[in-house]
Amino acid sequence: MADLPLGTAARRRRGGRLALGLAGTLAAALAVGAVLAVPLAFPAAAPAVATVTPVAAPAVAACAGPFLAIGSTDSTQLAAVGAAQTASVGAPGITAADLAAGTGVTGAGAAASFTAPAASGAATSPLLGAAQSQAITTAEARGFTAAACTAPTAEAWLVGGSNDIGETSILRLSNPGGTPASVDLQIWGEQGAVTATGAIGILVNPHAQTVVPLAGIAPGVIAPVIHLLASGGTVAATVQQSYIAGIAPAGADLFSASVAPVTHVVVPGVVFTTMKAVAANSASDEVTASADVLRVFAPGAGTTSIQIGIRGESGQKWATATQVTIAQGIVQDVPLTGMPDGTYDITVDSGAPITVAARTLAIGKTATDFAWWPAAEPLGAGAAVAVAPGPGASLHLVNPTDSAITVSLTASGAAAAARQVAAHSGVALPVVGAGYTLAGAAGLLASVSFAGDGALAGYGVAPAAGAAPAVTVYTR
Repeated sequence: MADLPLGTAARRRRGGRLALGLAGTLAAALAVGAVLAVPLAFPAAAPAVATVTPVAAPAVAACAGPFLAIGSTDSTQLAAVGAAQTASVGAPGITAADLAAGTGVTGAGAAASFTAPAASGAATSPLLGAAQSQAITTAEARGFTAAACTAPTAEAWLVGGSNDIGETSILRLSNPGGTPASVDLQIWGEQGAVTATGAIGILVNPHAQTVVPLAGIAPGVIAPVIHLLASGGTVAATVQQSYIAGIAPAGADLFSASVAPVTHVVVPGVVFTTMKAVAANSASDEVTASADVLRVFAPGAGTTSIQIGIRGESGQKWATATQVTIAQGIVQDVPLTGMPDGTYDITVDSGAPITVAARTLAIGKTATDFAWWPAAEPLGAGAAVAVAPGPGASLHLVNPTDSAITVSLTASGAAAAARQVAAHSGVALPVVGAGYTLAGAAGLLASVSFAGDGALAGYGVAPAAGAAPAVTVYTR
C-alpha cells in the first residue's frame, strides 16, 4: 500500500469519525423514538362514586275553587259563585294560599292550594290530603259538588263532561308552583279525535288558575275525553260540568283525572241512589244526560273487547260480567241499568289499554243531581283522605287483591282504629271530622262519596308521592 499524503489520511480519519458520529446520533435518535413510541402505562384511577338521596319535597295540592257561572250577556265572562268549603289532613304544618283567578273570571271566590312541609332529613314527602265541596243553588245551576284537591302533574286523563244541548263543561287548570306551565290538550269524542282550536300552548301562570270552556275548543262534543300534557311547570286539572233540562237546573259536578289507559281498571265506590227513577226518567234507550253510564275510551285504531264486572261493595256480584266490543279511538257511553240501589265497584278488563269513568244520577223530591266517578289507582302504605263537608259522606275502601288487608285509620284528634278489608271486597265507613290518615293501606283502592236527597258527588283518592330514588353520582 502506497503511503498517502498526510492531509489525505487526516481527511479520511475525520470523515470516518464524522460518519461514525452521524451513525451514533441516528442510532440514539431511533432508540429514543422507540422509547417514545411505547405507550406509557399509568394505573387507572377509579372515579369517585357517591350515592345521593334526594331531599323530600313538600307535598302540594291545588283545588278547583268555587263554581263558575257563565255570564248572562257575555258567554266569555265567568263569575265565581259563592265560596267552596275546604278540608285538609295529613302532616303537621299544612298551610293554605289562594290562587289568582283566570282571565275573564270575576267574583270574590278563589281556588285554594295547600302545602305540607317536608320534615328535616325525611326521605319521603309528607302525607297531604285536601278536598273541597259546595252546594250550588242559582237560577242557572243547582247541585252538590265535591272534588279532591290534587297534586299538580305533567300528564292527566280527564274522562267525563259534555257539550251537548243544555250542558256546560269548563276545564280548570291550577298551577300552585313558581314557574309557568304550558298545556297541550288532545281531545276525543263520540266521533273520534277532535280538531281542537286553541288547545295547544295554553298558559297557566305561577300561583294562578286558567279556565278553558270546552265549548270553545270542542263545540258540540257530547262525550269528551281529554289527555293533558304540561311542560315548563305542572298543573292540577279539574272539569266543572252543569246541566239544564229545558229551563230547570238538573245538577252540577266537579271531577278530577281518571287513570291513564291500562288493561285492568277499577272504579271504586260508585253510588246509585235512584236507579228506578233514573230508568223511568230516560225517554228511550238512547244514552243521554238523564242516564247512568260508564264512559270508556281506548286510544288507538281497530277494535278491542272489554269485560265489565259490577260487584256490590260487600263483595257479592250483582250479575255476570258483560262482554262488549268497542271501537278504539272513539269515546263510548255504556248504559248501566237494572241494579238495585246501592254502592258498587266496577271493574273493566280490556284487550287494549283503556280509561273509564262512571256517571250516576240522583233524582230527589225537589232537585236532580249527578256525579262522575273516576277510576282509581292502588294506594301505597300511607295515605291522607280529606273530606269536605257534605251530606252522607262515606269513605270507601276496596281490596282487589287475593288476601285480606288490615288498615289503620286515624281521624283528627282520635286514636287509630284498625279495619280489615276482605279479599275482593270493600267497606264503607262514615267520615269523622275532616278525614283520615291511613297506615298499612298498600294495595287498597279508596274513594269518597256524598249522597242526599237530590244531591250526589264523589271522588277518588290518589296514592301519596313515594320516595325519590337514590342517585349514583360519578366524579373525576
